[in-house]
Amino acid sequence: MQIELVRHKERIQQLSGLGNEALLELLYELMSRIEFINEACIPFSCWQRAHQLFADIDPNDVPFLAVAIHLNGQLWTGDRRMTDGLLARGYTELVTTRQLLDE
Repeated sequence: MQIELVRHKERIQQLSGLGNEALLELLYELMSRIEFINEACIPFSCWQRAHQLFADIDPNDVPFLAVAIHLNGQLWTGDRRMTDGLLARGYTELVTTRQLLDE
C-alpha cells in the first residue's frame, strides 16, 4: 500500500489541490494511522482465494484482496474493472470510492 500511495502521489495531489508540502504531511499522517501487515503473515488459503478471484483481472492487486480476505474486511477501490470483475465472481465485500464520497 505504501508503494501505491507513492505511485499515485501526483494524482492524489491533482485531485486534492494540495501543495507538495501539504500533501507530504497528509501522506505522512495517513501512513502513520495505518497498520501495515507483513504479507508473510497472510495465510496461504487467503492468497489462494484472492488468486482464484482476481489473478486474471489484475495480478498486481492480488495482495490487497488477500489482506481483505484475511481480515474479513471490505476492499476499498476506485477501480471499476476490479469492482466489476470481483462482483461477477460473487465477491461482494467491496466499497467503492464513489460510495464513500456519497456517504
